[in-house]
Amino acid sequence: MKRNLIILIILLTARIGAIAQQAPQLSKDQIRETVKHLRTSLMTNYVFPEKAEKASVLLQSRIDSGLYDNILDPNLLANTLFKELQPILNNKHFRMVYNPSLEKEILNYSSRPV
Repeated sequence: MKRNLIILIILLTARIGAIAQQAPQLSKDQIRETVKHLRTSLMTNYVFPEKAEKASVLLQSRIDSGLYDNILDPNLLANTLFKELQPILNNKHFRMVYNPSLEKEILNYSSRPV
């Protein structure tokens, strides 16, 4: 359970890091792709499927309403996503951070055999 959560956090950090390093600011498409990957990761890996479903529905409604479209800073996007998901997930181990210097290490870790 804890390993899956750690892997989820690492993958999400890698995704945000990879997108943000391509440009100083995120585009609308990059934001939508990041949230799409977050939803998929939660639905696939999160230990409580009912909470993952609620989080996924919230994220999709926010994307559909354009709420994230103007959050161009990857740090602000990560913080916003975390603050919106934490009340649903209620998980002290869940974190969303942007850290571009960890991208290479995270990609190496995520490609290791389990």
